[in-house]
Amino acid sequence: MTSSLAPVDALRALPYPLAMRALARLEAELGPEGVAALRYEYAFWARPSQRLPDPDEEWSTLVITGEYGTGKSWMAAHLFLREILSGRSTLPRIIAATRQAMPSVVKGASGLLRWLPPHVPHKWLPTTGHAGELTIAGREVKCYSADSPATMLGEGADLDYRDDIAKWAA
Repeated sequence: MTSSLAPVDALRALPYPLAMRALARLEAELGPEGVAALRYEYAFWARPSQRLPDPDEEWSTLVITGEYGTGKSWMAAHLFLREILSGRSTLPRIIAATRQAMPSVVKGASGLLRWLPPHVPHKWLPTTGHAGELTIAGREVKCYSADSPATMLGEGADLDYRDDIAKWAA
């Protein structure tokens, strides 16, 4: 039988004393820093429906769909960051529905920087450039808005994070 739970949900479903023993054992094996690092471990939090494509798998387009609150932005943020941090993407860009939406895509509740481990250097300037300037681990991430498509002319990318396409201007 396949579970629809993330490992963290399975841990939460345990009776409290058993969950505490499991966490204590993890802490004994990994140390407190190892348990704290689970905050940034995607596989610990992802439900089976949110599994990322295998890093060695060839893919050119991935469309993430679902109802509001199902973790689409969270999954997309982790995939985008994985591709940048692994070096597989050298020309990443973000396209938000509007220039005003870009700060939310970058720093919002499900934004990219919320899931970035603290040791990874980054810089975000929301008021400069086309729709802001973002650097992650020394890699420049171009930031654009779909309501101003002319700003993207001539720009190439090897990885797009296209946020909230339903709200893009027709």
